[in-house]
Amino acid sequence: STATEVTLEVAFEPSSVAATNETCGTAAPLTLGTASSFEIVDAAADLESTCDTPTGELLYEVVLDAPSDLDVYASSLDDDGRPAVSLRTAACALAEDELTCHQADPAHVYRKALPAGTYYLAVSASAPTDASVLAVASAPTAVADDEDCSTSATLTAGSTVAVVFDDHQDDHGTPCFAPARDAAYRLVTAAPSDVLLVQRMSSSDTGALALTEAPCGAEDGLVCDFGAGAPNRVRRRALPAGDHRVVVESLVGSPQELTAFVRPAAPTTLVLFADACGDALTIPPTGGILQGNTSSATADFDAGCDQAGGEEFGAPEQLLRLVLDAPKRVVFDATGSTYPVLLDVRKGPSCPGAEVALGCTIATGNGQPFLDLDLEAGTYFVQVDGVGGATGAWVLDVHLADP
Repeated sequence: STATEVTLEVAFEPSSVAATNETCGTAAPLTLGTASSFEIVDAAADLESTCDTPTGELLYEVVLDAPSDLDVYASSLDDDGRPAVSLRTAACALAEDELTCHQADPAHVYRKALPAGTYYLAVSASAPTDASVLAVASAPTAVADDEDCSTSATLTAGSTVAVVFDDHQDDHGTPCFAPARDAAYRLVTAAPSDVLLVQRMSSSDTGALALTEAPCGAEDGLVCDFGAGAPNRVRRRALPAGDHRVVVESLVGSPQELTAFVRPAAPTTLVLFADACGDALTIPPTGGILQGNTSSATADFDAGCDQAGGEEFGAPEQLLRLVLDAPKRVVFDATGSTYPVLLDVRKGPSCPGAEVALGCTIATGNGQPFLDLDLEAGTYFVQVDGVGGATGAWVLDVHLADP
């Protein structure tokens, strides 16, 4: 798509015979516990799948003699394409016959306690590739408390839950992510509440985070976010009282952490002036949504994480005050701001105070700053600044919880 150097490799190889296991009726038998290698080159696309790939698929038949857990792994042997596996019922041919699918390298489909019978695997890829597929059956296992939206696992506001996907299958689709293993939790609100959900992923993983209503169908979703690296966050203002659901997904099934921050619903606090220590606006003791604009402010303070150069003291900023009577876990989320925000948290009591450890961060890529800090009792100042002289309208969501 742009001018660059490329390498083209051409190989003349002995002629080969096209695969014949193109359809459900011609599926090749797959022996459980034995890997099968094959080429995906020019197979026709005969089946609909949630995992949409540009190549066609090859079909394999798996027979379970007894109820079993089933693991299916597919990998590329030449790294030319990302495999996709679609697990299908005995009916096989229609879109509704797909039980689940997964695309990654390696792809991994897992299904709990499948009844004895015949199943089909449709294997495709993102590009022509040499691939391998392995199906392993094991004794059926019990369903975890956080398996799906019938869950009995409940999130406690302000407490972090470790999410392990080892024995989880794909039960729910989220509108913002591809099919993947998931876990589900109850989130109960006794009154209208402002909710911030935070999902932290393992390195090299991509995940999704969704707030939804039971039974977590396509029409039940409220808000969803996906990504890799920085924590995924979703926010819902004035979520009604009720028994809600939170669904987390992992592309490769690596461990995650999930936290729900909940406070009574409250209107947005507009930050006017707050241009220096003398008129710093105090954050409500319960936290809240604050909204300001640095366009007409002045640049009075520097920040340790602003390495963009430019004028002395960098961009104009507004200043907030936070008073803690006891140690707290405090989250600052600038999602929704219109320019690349810089956040700097400083410890008083004198203003502007000294930067706290790990308390300065900037917007990166499409993500706005996010801080999750354990703070001792005392007075703090929160500097809402800009990266490289940037100014504009900002939004800051502040939640407080016990450490």
